Amino acid sequence: MQDTLNDLSTDSIEKFEANYKKSDPQNLVYEIMTKLEQESTNPLKWAMKGDYLKSRDTFNKWKEILDSVLAEALFLEIYASALFPKVGQHGITKILEKTARYKEMLKEWEEDYLTKEYFWPEGIEQLMNEVHDKKSLSTKEAKVNKIWAGIESIMTNCKFYAVVVNSGHIYTLAELTRNTRAVISERNGFVIMIYHNSKKPRKQNEYVWLKEIVPVWNKRAKVLDAFNFNHWSMVRRYMEEDNIARLGHSVAAFIFAVAQSKEHIAVRYSKMDDGSLGPGHFTFDGYVVCDDAITKTTQPIFYLLGYRT
Repeated sequence: MQDTLNDLSTDSIEKFEANYKKSDPQNLVYEIMTKLEQESTNPLKWAMKGDYLKSRDTFNKWKEILDSVLAEALFLEIYASALFPKVGQHGITKILEKTARYKEMLKEWEEDYLTKEYFWPEGIEQLMNEVHDKKSLSTKEAKVNKIWAGIESIMTNCKFYAVVVNSGHIYTLAELTRNTRAVISERNGFVIMIYHNSKKPRKQNEYVWLKEIVPVWNKRAKVLDAFNFNHWSMVRRYMEEDNIARLGHSVAAFIFAVAQSKEHIAVRYSKMDDGSLGPGHFTFDGYVVCDDAITKTTQPIFYLLGYRT
């Protein structure tokens, strides 16, 4: 085709006609569509079964490839029909029909990958392991930022929380629904917790409800252990006795709590349409009062609550 654009001679036209008949854009499009319509021969679907942490780039890469091939086939058919009247408009019409069907299929695939959790939990566990093992990530902030970069590379509409704390801190995780929405891993000096949710709150006021229930918990969080002057042992007991899970059963799908103050916890979260910080609510203002019958101390607790679904 380039030859005819540079020099519209009899020789260049004959060469283009021979190549056009050999490649036949219409048949090429038919062959591509036949492959795309079958799960076992669809290159995009096969590629998406690879690294979950590259799924967004993988989808866009194959979309660009397929878009380009179909667009080039259409252009060749249009060019041929203009150069050779006998070719007619039939091929153009058929390619346009197939291209329209391709765009419908592409929307279906995109919706499928955005709404189904193919990455869970294997992709998230892979991400956590990679971050754990990367020794150059020596701080909780570096680790949570690397985790977030991995999460953003996943093709999904799910919303996330990611929390990283140093090992040794007292923490508890409670799943309060049948669906597992969180994974937690402790290794190489750090605890990593990732929570996700693909659903919106059941009620519009659920975010407000979660936000208001935390202060109630804070006031109720009290441990009395006469003459036990190791107050951190009281905190550990409080966290281990399922107090948090028991209190949250009626309001939250998930609760993660860390007995530490803000400077010891790194958090990243998805932006929500309603302006809330992630798919639930979190606060650094929790506390538990430890009473040994002689003295009292107040120990900080970080709370993270997920929406019920």
